[in-house]
Amino acid sequence: MEFWKINGNGNDFITIETLACPMKTEELSALARRLCRRRVSIGADGLLVVEPSAGANFKMRLFNADGSEGEMCGNGARCIARFAYERGIAPAEMTPMGSAPVVTMDLTDEVPTLDAPVALEAAGETVD
Repeated sequence: MEFWKINGNGNDFITIETLACPMKTEELSALARRLCRRRVSIGADGLLVVEPSAGANFKMRLFNADGSEGEMCGNGARCIARFAYERGIAPAEMTPMGSAPVVTMDLTDEVPTLDAPVALEAAGETVD
């Protein structure tokens, strides 16, 4: 299995793509637990997975080191964007789909930018 180990602002991720060979959630969860263990395996904060998407450049999934699936990680999003761009999966300006709301990423400048909707909870209400 080919992978990239990417560091983004203090977090490190094992990054793979499953475009040609899809994997089940249970398989990805087990893979994250196995590969992310520090000192006995590759070691990482999580596993980032690029999957096919009908409505975006690709689907982004994040599995934490314990195998649980995360919703969103800004550092992980920047890492997977660089991976997708460098591998020719997505253009420099891309829209990946994750389990959280769709974000837009731009790698045309030296520093990648991430444009994501922000929801704040104030007194029980969600403010966009």
